[in-house]
Amino acid sequence: VNGDPISGLGIIGLGSIEKKGAGTLVLAGINQLGWGTFTLDAGTVLVGHNDALGGFGGPTIEFAGGVLGATGAVGAEIVLQNNWQVKDLTGMGNWAPIRLGGNRRLVLNDWSAKYFDNQTIDVVDPQAQAVITSPITMTAGKTLTLTGPGRLTLEGDVTVDAGVVIKADGAGRYTLAGAITTWGAKGQIAFTPGGGSTLVLQRDNTGALTGTVTVPTGSTLVLGHANALGGAGGATLNMAGGAIGSIGTLVYPHSWTLAPGSTLRFAEGDITLQKASHAFGAGEGIEATVAGGTGTLAVPTVTVAGPLALGGPGNVILGSSGGTLAVTPPATSYQFNVSGGGKKVIASNLTSAVPLTVTGGGTLVLRGSSAATSSTVNNSALGIAHASALGTGKVTLNNGTLSVGFAEPGLVGRYWSIAPQNVGNQNPDFATLAALNSAAFMSVTPNHTAPTTWGLNFSQYGSGTIFQDEGFIDPDGDNYIARFDGYLWIPTSGTYTFGTTSDDCSVMFLNNEDAPFVMNNYYQGPTRRTSAPTFLAAGYYPVTFAFCEAGGGAYFTADSNITGALAILSNEYLFRSIPERLSGFAYPNDVDVFGNSTIDMTAGYPNVTYTLGRLTMADGATLAVPGMTTRILEFSTGTTLPAGGSVTFNNVATVKLGAVTGAVGNLTKRGVGDLQWTGTLSAKNITYAAGRLSGDIRLTGTSGDPSTFSYAAGPATGELTGQLNLNNHVANFVVNRGAAAVDLRLSGKVTNGGIALSGGGILELASSENDYALGTTVVGTNSTLLLTGQLGSGP
Repeated sequence: VNGDPISGLGIIGLGSIEKKGAGTLVLAGINQLGWGTFTLDAGTVLVGHNDALGGFGGPTIEFAGGVLGATGAVGAEIVLQNNWQVKDLTGMGNWAPIRLGGNRRLVLNDWSAKYFDNQTIDVVDPQAQAVITSPITMTAGKTLTLTGPGRLTLEGDVTVDAGVVIKADGAGRYTLAGAITTWGAKGQIAFTPGGGSTLVLQRDNTGALTGTVTVPTGSTLVLGHANALGGAGGATLNMAGGAIGSIGTLVYPHSWTLAPGSTLRFAEGDITLQKASHAFGAGEGIEATVAGGTGTLAVPTVTVAGPLALGGPGNVILGSSGGTLAVTPPATSYQFNVSGGGKKVIASNLTSAVPLTVTGGGTLVLRGSSAATSSTVNNSALGIAHASALGTGKVTLNNGTLSVGFAEPGLVGRYWSIAPQNVGNQNPDFATLAALNSAAFMSVTPNHTAPTTWGLNFSQYGSGTIFQDEGFIDPDGDNYIARFDGYLWIPTSGTYTFGTTSDDCSVMFLNNEDAPFVMNNYYQGPTRRTSAPTFLAAGYYPVTFAFCEAGGGAYFTADSNITGALAILSNEYLFRSIPERLSGFAYPNDVDVFGNSTIDMTAGYPNVTYTLGRLTMADGATLAVPGMTTRILEFSTGTTLPAGGSVTFNNVATVKLGAVTGAVGNLTKRGVGDLQWTGTLSAKNITYAAGRLSGDIRLTGTSGDPSTFSYAAGPATGELTGQLNLNNHVANFVVNRGAAAVDLRLSGKVTNGGIALSGGGILELASSENDYALGTTVVGTNSTLLLTGQLGSGP
């Protein structure tokens, strides 16, 4: 009925209507109905207009077993002003369920009070969103059951009495947006085990609840107020495998328990549970189930009697600053099994003198000191946010990462293949931060989400495709929107200017201010506009950039003078979360490296030297050291390389190896950073790809088995600053041609042998003291020996 809702035709008249049969009746438009009842006996009625059932003054909707739902365009909301009631199916208190469905938001906007005995509200469709505005009063000893896979919101207060139970029974999300009140006696909250419900209690329910609220595995309880479970003397929270979450940030100050053998699970929001002490038994752990959410167990005294699992895509914080986390029997070591995304933080001091092991593939951050006798990281990451977090024992990295502090560089980029709005040559969605947050495209799942790989420099491609390095390519190169969110780091207080250059619109919002900090919101060719010079104190600021492309070429960069000169904003100053930084290590721990391991300097401070003890590289090991070139990592007691083996250094930060022992078979250097050492490094072969080698090298090959020094040229010149001892034989130099004027520069003295150059690149001999005597050979098309110093003797 109402196939053409514009025509205004439909059902006209007074009296009652019954919907019978298992089929579906769709009322898409206005129906001119008067008093009486519209009884839902069976099947489904879908309404597509606010007056589909007559509107205010229309018949009373009577739930008698059938389903009432909303339909319409995406994002539609149907608000019915009709009164409604529930039918007693037998005349003996057998009240029909209230069954709601459809695939759009349906509001029953009847504010009259409802009085229930045992009553079920069933949201039968997973896409359904139902809202009941009526206040509800429950009869003592009766149960209000919320079930079904859809979403239900009770906006009115729910009044309880002795023995009343509000039960979350199905796999949907049920929100009590009003308060739970009482005539005097308290009610209870219950979950059906295995139901998979999410129950949201938004309000202060002080004095209305009692008993124990057990959250079973698969279910979630979300709190919007610290007293949502009744406040002091109210219900006790018992976590029995389910999850606890919050609306926004919430500290829950009341008593709670963890069922033995259970995992403490956190859901959405930023929620803190408090306790004087907590003992984790074997098999127990903590899981943050929602990405972006943070669950904190703020307990001054924590003990673990076995391996502790910290998992999930969200963030976990265990313990408190100045608190303790100790090992108790039968455990004999700290064993942290860390998995999922986000970061898992131990805020307390580790007080037991036992070994520490991190496994599981995730990231563990230590904010406190450690008495651990050793630290082993297997296929995982360990972030150090306290100078004494490594204790005094050896650190072993087995395909593991040791992070100096913890940082997530880059803003979170989200990309939509959606045409942007254009009103008066501007995008109204970019007018304010509030407009951006409420824009229609924000309710659509992005086509791609990823952190920025370098920073905000998207100028390298023609046409409309500029984000391919970020993993997003719009199908036609036009009509898309990008948004970038995170934090901007200001290292030093000062007055700074920011700018964006874009084709088409771009804006920058800083510190959650509603007005754009940089307003470049115009459909245009590449144009730069700037902020006013603004004083910013050192620290971290929430920042958002937005960009849209509507046709033709595309271009987007963001810049600032926070470095002292105008420069593109790089990931050195852009982070997804506020980093946890470390100013140095309290003790120079020895480090053993196996497999492909990393010491991450990204969160280190510029021009600060972070000092560890002795580095020992296993055969076949790779040590990556990411971070900016201004970060410095030093091994104060030297480095041991595997005799005859192979090792790789892939460093962006500066790495100081100290005195190197062990004549390695093959040494590979990657990354744009400087690799430094004292004394002489001995190697049979050198494979060099980027950065600088600073120190003396002795190539250990012989005339029968010569050494090879390979340089895979890139955009910059590679340089060996120290002396090169050729060990009385002719060594092969294979230098490829790159983009720099010189590919490989030997700045130090070359001695004791000869040079055989090939590969087509340019090798510069820059020392005036070269005295190798076995000659120089240059072979291959374009292979070039550039003399700015002295050639050795010999043919």
